[in-house]
Amino acid sequence: MRHFIIALLLAIVIAALPLHAFGGSEDEPPEIDYVSVMLPDTADSHPLYRMIVDGAEAAVAEREDLEVEVITGVRRGDPRLAERAGDRRVALLVVGGGAFLEDGIRAAAEHPGASFLLVDGEAPGLANAAGLLINRREQAFLAGYIAGLRLGEEDPSGAAPGESAAAAPATAGLLIETGLYMSEDVVRPAYRLGLKAAADGNQARTKRLPVGAPVSVVRSRIEDFDADGIPVLMPALYANRSAAMRALRETDMDIIWLDSKRPPRGEDHALAAIALEIEDAVAALVAQILHAGPEGVETVEASFRSGRMTLNTDFDRFESAFDAETRGRIEHMAERLETGELSLRMPPAPAPPRDPRDQ
Repeated sequence: MRHFIIALLLAIVIAALPLHAFGGSEDEPPEIDYVSVMLPDTADSHPLYRMIVDGAEAAVAEREDLEVEVITGVRRGDPRLAERAGDRRVALLVVGGGAFLEDGIRAAAEHPGASFLLVDGEAPGLANAAGLLINRREQAFLAGYIAGLRLGEEDPSGAAPGESAAAAPATAGLLIETGLYMSEDVVRPAYRLGLKAAADGNQARTKRLPVGAPVSVVRSRIEDFDADGIPVLMPALYANRSAAMRALRETDMDIIWLDSKRPPRGEDHALAAIALEIEDAVAALVAQILHAGPEGVETVEASFRSGRMTLNTDFDRFESAFDAETRGRIEHMAERLETGELSLRMPPAPAPPRDPRDQ
């Protein structure tokens, strides 16, 4: 009897001990780490952002120890970027879009123990930052080529048939955000190159927006284009895209969209959309980084030749704006980019900021 009582007491004591005293339990849920996706706006405000989130979620869908957290409204100098970089439970930071890419590069330089994926950018001097480059040069070149051919179809001066338009050079509009490397050093020169490829006399008029400008400011820029008789516009925007979509409903300009697979609903003046699909590329890169670290992952460039970028022209406006011969010229230019007959490589990325301790 005494042995039975002792055994019973031991069983009670053992049952009362915490599970981790014996190395844990198979049923105990694992500690959750995070893949933090940092975006300038909501995931649904820009096609690029939605594809980034979808790709990251696909990469961890089968993992019980990882979750994707989406942090939106990130601005330049936002302290949340550094906070997440310093959090040991963040396995990877995905910096989405070019609106605060420089901040992502700086955070990676200042937190060498954190892992980063820069989408639409790279930092080749940093071992802890992998990159997914979207070939904005090819996108913007093709957009400029389409815009340039549109200028040949429609007299931007508003002159009556037979009148000379020599005093008004054929001009297309470009709307970009202030001070972004991707906009200033990649998109703008490539857009102008595409305009010249369509006709040597074509010109571009650029207007800039502060990052995150309200609809009223975006509308004023668009009104300036309208007042100048600009017939076609490409809004190459990150953080201002949702504001631009609202403001552009009030214009009759032909719009060339980047990234969208379809133009925004209700926008019957969409001329073309140069779409990209990067979900699979994001998912593959996230999985590789989580497995091997960013230092083992080479920069990937999504271009027409990679098959991840396409020209969408199945819009009524495109059919009515161009005759069959001109539509054929546009499609042929897209094919040249797809096959690699014409290749416009991205320029080298700017050097990451130097650590003051190295000086």
